[in-house]
Amino acid sequence: MFGRIAHRYDLLNRVLSLGQDRGWRMLLARRVAAVEPRLTLDVCTGTGDVALAFDAESRTMGTDFCLPMLALARRKVLGQNRSLPLFAGDAMRLPVAQGCVDVVTV
Repeated sequence: MFGRIAHRYDLLNRVLSLGQDRGWRMLLARRVAAVEPRLTLDVCTGTGDVALAFDAESRTMGTDFCLPMLALARRKVLGQNRSLPLFAGDAMRLPVAQGCVDVVTV
């Protein structure tokens, strides 16, 4: 399902949330920054909006099972000239070592 709507996911998110999604992401980014994590993992990163809301200097990575969504996220990362590792992964079996991530967002 997500692969089929990937190209219009961001627009749908804005419309269905009445634009509130931007404020929610900014609030989340402020709360995560307050923790001062060494590494943040955004699970179900989709098109990357949450991961990209975090400060460019923060160490953040994103994962999603949907390859078309990850492709869009990679384009956004490149367009913003950011360093943000993105990888395909199953949220139930994350390919990261236990204890290496300080904050996980979904």
